[in-house]
Amino acid sequence: MIKLDVARLLQDKEISNPLHFLKKSGFNYHTAYRLLNSSVDSIPYKHLEKLCLLLNCTPNDLFAWTPSEEVKKPEQYHLYKLSGRKAKPSMLGIIKNLPEDKLNELHEFAMRLTKSENTKE
Repeated sequence: MIKLDVARLLQDKEISNPLHFLKKSGFNYHTAYRLLNSSVDSIPYKHLEKLCLLLNCTPNDLFAWTPSEEVKKPEQYHLYKLSGRKAKPSMLGIIKNLPEDKLNELHEFAMRLTKSENTKE
C-alpha cells in the first residue's frame, strides 16, 4: 500500500513542530493534521506541489510503500524504492558528538555540496 509519509520527511528535516510548521505555511489545521497522520485517501495536486516546494523535495519523497502480501518479489518493482523508509537520526545529535577534525571535514563537505547545488541553478 502506498501512503503519504509527510511526518517522516519533516522529522528528517528536523522540523520540531510539524503541525505549526504546516499551518504557518498556509495549510489549515484539519488538512495539516491529516497530512501528518497519513489519514488521507487522496491529495490535491496543489497540496502536493505546495509540500514539494516547501520541503524542496519531489513527490516520491512524500510517499512510502509497504508491499501487500500478494506481491511476491517487491524488489522487482520500481515502487520498491519507496519501501523501508525510516526517519533518520538527528543531524544535530550526530554533529554534537563529532571531534574537531571531523567537524572541519563535515564543514568542507557541506560547502562543496552547497556550491554544487548553486551551480545547478
